[in-house]
Amino acid sequence: MTTSQMLRFVSPDPAAADPVATADFYHAILLADAIDESLVSLARVVPSLALDDVLYVSAKTTHTARRPATEKVGDDFRRRLRALFYGDAFADADPPDRFDGPPPADFAPDAALYYAARARLRATIDAVGAATFKRDLRAFKTMQARMLKACAKGSSRRPARLKPRDAAACIYADQGCGYRCIDAWVADRDARLAGAA
Repeated sequence: MTTSQMLRFVSPDPAAADPVATADFYHAILLADAIDESLVSLARVVPSLALDDVLYVSAKTTHTARRPATEKVGDDFRRRLRALFYGDAFADADPPDRFDGPPPADFAPDAALYYAARARLRATIDAVGAATFKRDLRAFKTMQARMLKACAKGSSRRPARLKPRDAAACIYADQGCGYRCIDAWVADRDARLAGAA
């Protein structure tokens, strides 16, 4: 692992590995720390996608009662990690959410890629319009919460045609989990909405 691992992995030209050029190469980059915003922006700019097409069930979560809490990260370790990725200027504090220009030159390549991807997400939101995006994000989060409640183990709101194992079914290994329950929930919701109209 290095501070350019992700950039080298996703760059179309690993020899050049320019963070901004790499971000510009892709039509979409999803950010793990802004996954809902990333998915809503994707649904807004791809004409064939609707908000219910990007609903998801999280896999590999560590915040369950069966798993111990994650180990606390010490202040010294956090300081060294920030200095490694963001340079000495940000060793004692996280960098700001955005820069008016490019990030500082001493940012590690992966940190620069992250900021380039954040800038792309902001540009997409600006193109969609802040008010429209906020409305869509609110609608998505409401759908997401209702779907998760319906697909939860033992939920009385789970679509009746699903077997208990279907709620956790994955397309492959631990990817695309819950897709049967999501699809059934969307179909039931659409039927209810059509009946109400």
